[in-house]
This record gives sequence, structure tokens and C-alpha cells, in this order.
Amino acid sequence: MTKRKFRPGWLTTLIGAVVLAVLVSLGFWQIRRGHGAERVYQAFARGQKGPAQRVSSIRSIARIARKQGKGPTYRHVRVRGHYDASRQMLLDNRVNDDRLGYEVYTPLELPGGGYVIVDRGWVPGYARRSMLPDVSVSSRARTLTGMLTHFRQGGLKVAPQGSSQGWPRVVVYPDAKQVAQILHARVAPLLLLLDPDQPDGYVRHWKPHIMKPMRHYGYAFQWFAMAAALIVIWVWVNLRVVDDAESGGDGNDGE
Repeated sequence: MTKRKFRPGWLTTLIGAVVLAVLVSLGFWQIRRGHGAERVYQAFARGQKGPAQRVSSIRSIARIARKQGKGPTYRHVRVRGHYDASRQMLLDNRVNDDRLGYEVYTPLELPGGGYVIVDRGWVPGYARRSMLPDVSVSSRARTLTGMLTHFRQGGLKVAPQGSSQGWPRVVVYPDAKQVAQILHARVAPLLLLLDPDQPDGYVRHWKPHIMKPMRHYGYAFQWFAMAAALIVIWVWVNLRVVDDAESGGDGNDGE
């Protein structure tokens, strides 16, 4: 009968310990990311349900941005102003239901001066990139509601020179400072997501643009499962086959 004895080798143990530490660290990293995603989704839910706070100036919006810092910001607000319909921007490469299009960034001029950029929602693009959608809107004074949040971030920033120098201007993930350079005006540091029930908007299925918490937890489970499998493999590899002489024979050596 084949006998096995657990004899861990130093090399396999060292390699296994290093890999195990990496796998466990990745699992806990995904758990931390899941907790962070939960905080973002909770802040988003509070922003949707909360009463609309009245804001009237860039200064009041800047105070909200400073208070939240780099944390998740979803503040439901009510603001009055009029759209600068002649200088709108189209955020490029935005997808909705597997269709490529743009999100419409329209500057809203505030009574105290300066602009807050309103994301009026998603519009489909054309097959020919030289054709841009008609996003015209009335410049009459209006009061609207929405959620203040950070500008969307991506790998690229403003579209390259020559890509679109007319209006509407095609842009690629600009921040508030870059939008201010485009408009040559003061711009609030937060973006306003227009509420779905507000007029003069397009497709608005707002949600946090991050992975859902459960996906992070699912990845964490996978890393921990791989760590458990590694332990099983390490034990199996280090179970060495031994012969009778090495294992003590049949127990009659002393006779």
C-alpha cells in the first residue's frame, strides 16, 4: 500500500507563501473597493431622494465641492439662470444601449455671473463623424433641478485641436478648468446632472460610473478561492511517497 508523508520543501513553501500573500492581499483590496463603491452608491441614493438645495452662484457651488473634498458628491440642488445655447459642448464616445453618442454639456449662466455646466443627457451620434446632433435649446430664464457631482474623468481630456472648433464643441472628458478655458469664463467646479423630469433634456439614466459593490465582492471571493486552492495544491505537492523501510517497515524491526 502506497504511503505518503508530509514533507514540505523550502522552495515550494517559499513560493507558495509569496503567492498566497499576493492572492489574499488582492482579495482584501477588492473588499475595500467594494466598501468604497457602497459609499458612492449610498451618496447617490441620498442625492436622488434629498430635497433640492437652492444655489445661486459659483461660490455656493464651490463651498459644496470643498465640503465634500474628493469623496463622492451627489447634491440635489435648484438653480436659476439661462442657457448659453450658442456655446454647447458634446462629450464624446458615450454609450447608451450599445449605441455610440454624446452627452450634451450646456452652460447655464448664473445671476451672479459665471456658469454651471448642465449635463442634459445622452444623444445618439451619426455614422459620419462630421455630422453633429441638433441640441438647440431656448435661452430663456429658467429654474431647474439636478444633482451636482464631479466632472466625469477619463484617460483623455479636451479633444485635440482641429477636431471641432465650431459649436457645439466636441470634447473628451474635460474638467472644470478646461471648460473655463474653452468658454473664456468662470465655471463652477461641479457638473449638474439634469433631473429626468426636467424639460429640454435627453436620455438621462443617471447612475454612479463605477463598478457595483457586489462585483468587487465577487472578485474578492475568486481571489480567496484561488488562495484556498493554492493551499490544497501545496499540501498535495509536499506529500511524498515513502517506502516501508523509510516509514519504519512493518513494526517488527526490534525482534
